[in-house]
Amino acid sequence: YAERLRARLRKMRPILDLISRREAILEERTELELLQRDPGRLTGRGASKQLMREEKMGNRVKRDLPKVTKALERALWEWHRENRPADGDGGADDPSAGHFAYEGVPYL
Repeated sequence: YAERLRARLRKMRPILDLISRREAILEERTELELLQRDPGRLTGRGASKQLMREEKMGNRVKRDLPKVTKALERALWEWHRENRPADGDGGADDPSAGHFAYEGVPYL
């Protein structure tokens, strides 16, 4: 039983890594939005550094979020294809059966 769980975790690890990366990018996007709402951020010393930091964050979010999301969607569809219940199984009636759950909720 334990070996079966280890094998399942090995299959899940790439998806969990993508989810972690996507969540970090989403958190960075939220932080960027909060920074941009503060009008006083560009009035003090170091304003140019702050502006450059925001620009780098924005570019990273714009560049990486679509790539990571697309890779994650492909991995999740592959997971679903491999793990969905067969028609004769009892779980076929459950719409979330076979979907990858993260924190108890089907992800994406």
